[in-house]
Amino acid sequence: MKKKYIAGSAVACALLSSPLLSTVYADTTSASVAPSVVYVSTTGSDTSGTGTQVSPFATINTALSKVATNGTVIVEPGTDKGMVTITKPVTLESDPTASNATANTVIDGTGQNHAVLITSSDVTVQGLTMENAQ
Repeated sequence: MKKKYIAGSAVACALLSSPLLSTVYADTTSASVAPSVVYVSTTGSDTSGTGTQVSPFATINTALSKVATNGTVIVEPGTDKGMVTITKPVTLESDPTASNATANTVIDGTGQNHAVLITSSDVTVQGLTMENAQ
């Protein structure tokens, strides 16, 4: 058994010193952690936004896919069209510092069965107007 263990170690050492495997190893250790707070704004971008207040996402669904479990998605005033789907424990709220945030932060579910579909427990939705779903 020791010979197999020693040979296995030698092979592992040789493989880890391989440029290909060391690159893969480096890439897997640099994975980023999902943010606990993410922002959404009508001026944001789902392709180049990072979810920060300075570089928000454009849609709630993108923000929900990027935020950490038990995180918070803060939505700036404006209208997000289409159904929002929440699949993990999160808080979805309008910007508490915005004037008339509840009236001016809208999820427009036109043509959808639901403006917001929640398939998880421990979800909080507050300060948003949901309209036009069937």
